[in-house]
Amino acid sequence: MNIHTDLLATVQLLEENYSGYRDKLSSRREHILAARDALLQSETNVAVELDQAICNYLAAFADGHVSLQSKSTPPKQQASVDLSPSLEMSPELAWLRVPSFDPQFSQSLSKLLEENHTLLCDGRTLIIDLRDNRGGCDDGFEPLLPYVMSEANYQVTGMAVLSTPANIAGWEKLPELYPSLPSESLALIKQLTLKMRLSIGQFVLFDDKAIHTKELKKIHLQPSQVLILMNHITGSSAEEFLLAAKQSARVTLIGENSAGVLDYSNVREFPLPSGQRSLWLATSRSLRLPEHGIDGIGIPPDIPLPTEILQNPTALHAWFCTYLEQTQHAFAEEALLS
Repeated sequence: MNIHTDLLATVQLLEENYSGYRDKLSSRREHILAARDALLQSETNVAVELDQAICNYLAAFADGHVSLQSKSTPPKQQASVDLSPSLEMSPELAWLRVPSFDPQFSQSLSKLLEENHTLLCDGRTLIIDLRDNRGGCDDGFEPLLPYVMSEANYQVTGMAVLSTPANIAGWEKLPELYPSLPSESLALIKQLTLKMRLSIGQFVLFDDKAIHTKELKKIHLQPSQVLILMNHITGSSAEEFLLAAKQSARVTLIGENSAGVLDYSNVREFPLPSGQRSLWLATSRSLRLPEHGIDGIGIPPDIPLPTEILQNPTALHAWFCTYLEQTQHAFAEEALLS
């Protein structure tokens, strides 16, 4: 097979299936069309150079949910990082590190919270550390919500999914890829794909509501103070969690603006004809758009912290100790005045 077939397929697959294509073409038309022309005019036969040509085209869309995976250009080798959740306790703090909301870690997060429930609810301040959490799946943060939300009800902005044959196939693979998904999610996916088949070429509401209210079966009155630590990498489903958590009276967001990778989401794999590469493309569009987009902006923290503190464990711990002393003093003064 002519390896240049992948170049044309890249353009076709993206134009047909990427949920942000129409919006991006409207706002970045000149840049995108120039990048497309450069891609299709590429004459190299070197696989790595073809990968770079495709990546240059994808970069024109300025969306972290549009990417290339290639056997010719493997991911940069990095030190092995454990993305499992972990918890450290001190007399004043419960520091919960959650590096990923990928479904494979949902059970371990639930187990960790269950095993330490009494300690988490004994008056300590809970810090949820989402630095470098690139997301995963919204179901991945469900176990945290009873410890975070001050009310059982909270609002979620809906999304619409672009209905194409390839997108339908991608959604139908989810139960096989993630067998641990909750039964409620599996039912929603089945319902969605049925609606998609009836509306090819159109956007279909995921669950028939633009804004809907979710109700938690229970919430825990403690911890009374929840501090969520975030940085410029915190993105995707982690940002969806931030939007929910911001509605809670006991939550304070601390750190940097989040990554801003949420407007177009629910990424699915699209193999290219050579079998050597795959595109990963967003298939859904948030109903926040166009007025309240997050991409390229991120979610701002309530309390900004400079990068040099966020990356320095000693300085970060010292900052939290000072912050807690100040807030406890303020609470004591408020109690006396009342």
